[in-house]
Parts: sequence; structure tokens; C-alpha cells
Amino acid sequence: MSHHVRARLVALPVAALACLALTPAAHAADVQANSPQVPATTPFPADTLPPVFPTNKQNEPSIAVSAADLTAGAAAPDGYHLVAGSNDEQEQPRCGPGPRRGDVPASDCSFFPGVGTDGVYTSSDGGRTWTNRGLLDDQPSWKAANFVSDGDPVIISGPKPIGAGFSLAAGARFYYVGLASQKVSTFNGGNGGSEVIVASHSDDNGVTWSKPVVASTKTNPITFNDKPSAWVDRNPSSPHFGNLYVAFTMFRSATLNGNGNEPIGVQRLHKRDHGDPLVRPAEPALRPPARPTTVARYGWLGLAAVGAGKREWRAT
Repeated sequence: MSHHVRARLVALPVAALACLALTPAAHAADVQANSPQVPATTPFPADTLPPVFPTNKQNEPSIAVSAADLTAGAAAPDGYHLVAGSNDEQEQPRCGPGPRRGDVPASDCSFFPGVGTDGVYTSSDGGRTWTNRGLLDDQPSWKAANFVSDGDPVIISGPKPIGAGFSLAAGARFYYVGLASQKVSTFNGGNGGSEVIVASHSDDNGVTWSKPVVASTKTNPITFNDKPSAWVDRNPSSPHFGNLYVAFTMFRSATLNGNGNEPIGVQRLHKRDHGDPLVRPAEPALRPPARPTTVARYGWLGLAAVGAGKREWRAT
């Protein structure tokens, strides 16, 4: 998302997507996944309860079904495990003066520094009921890390690591890919450093999450990473079974208009090998022309088996 634009979305109808995919259309019904919008366990009850704008705002949802449930087959879709996420402001202070904002104008609804926006919601009954798990930032692993979640969530599921490989019989690993910024900047001598792409994983259907791992290679403070996409190779016969792939848009400084700050969309590809906690970068999958007249801004990534290999789709 990056903290530049606000768009109101009161309810998160992710269960509608789940029902569409898992049950007959006649049974489809919207269910609010982030209910309550702010859990009673919120770390900031003084200025988030009861939830009002912007605390009650979510947008850009993502949802994934357990790859193990889809492959091994639960007793029925009603037993499928789902994990959803969104840009969620449930821990942002309400507008105007308050315990955290202090003495500010009543119109001040800005994003509060150091407060994340990656919401997590889980279901163990195929999307009929949901639990609001709060933010990724509430996880002990995130609290100990030098990152604040910053939205644009992409959630995907694949096989769980076992030994040196992966297995769907062992269960599913969910990945949460999104934007993050540093609590204390390590870029450019501590001056600047915008969005990076990070990935966390969960081996218990979204209840707990690993520390964020940087998937991008940002070292230049004038580049801006945005709009990630992700996919996991779930084909057991593939030599890349279990690999996580991440694509995103990189905005780089250019000088076509003389301003030195023109965005150029660049899509890059990354993968995770056999449970290795590091996401190692590959070479750029898409390079901009020398003098582009159009800008590629969004990426979509998918994989499918082709003979003994694999085929990748990258759309912008």
C-alpha cells in the first residue's frame, strides 16, 4: 500500500471469495473476516476502541486456502483452513488529539509512525467463521525485528518443509508477502530508505508467524519497491517443489523528464529453496527499455508444470 493513499473499505468480504472457490454458488455468502474490527486484546485500547475512522478501515485483501487441504482433501470444504490479510489500520489511533497523537488538529488522520498495517485473519471451517489475529507486528518475531509492516499483502500456501525437502502430507506452510519499512534505517547512513519486500511464513495455519525476511535487494535509498506478487510451486513432481517465488515493481530514479524521480516498473523474481530461511534474489525478470514511453507498474506471478520443467507467467 505504502502510506500515501487512503481508501475506505469498511468490511472485508474475503469469505465471499472462499465460498466461490470451495462451495456451490447457492451457498455463497459474505462473512466479515476481521470481526471484530479491533480485538479486545489490542495493545492500544485507549484510542482504538470503539473503532472509528481510520481504525476501522481495511483494503486490498488477500486470501489463500491450505495447499494441504486442497491436495490431501479435508473431509469437506467446511474443514478447509484459510488465511486472509489486508491493509488494516486496526492499531492506528483515531483522528485528532489523543493519547498517542498528542495535541494535534482534529483533521489529523495520518498514519502513525511505527504502527504496522498487515492484518491477519484465519478460518478453520472453510470461511464460515473467522478469527481476527491482529497485525503481523503483534507477533514476537516481528517485535524483535527491525521492520514495520506496510501493507500490500499477498498470501499464498504451499507444502510444509520436512528435512531437506517439502511435503503436503505434513501440512501446509502459508507465506505472507508484503511491504515493510525499517524501524531504524540502515540505508544511506540512516538517512532515508523506503519500502522493501518481506516474507513471513506460518506452519500452524496463520496463528503464529516467522520473522520477516527481506526478499528484495534494495540498497539504494532512491528506489521504491511496491506491488508484490507471490506463488509457490505445489507440483510434487517438480524439481522446484516447495519453492516460493516473489515478483514486485521497483520504481527507480530516471531523468526522462529532468526531474530525476520518474518511476520505471521493474519486475524481479526470487525463490526459497528447501526450507532455507533466506530468500535469494534472481536476476531481473523484466528490464525497462532505455527510453520507456509506458511504465509497467503491477506484477502477477504464476507457475505450472511443463514436462519435466516449469513455466512462469509474469504479467504487468
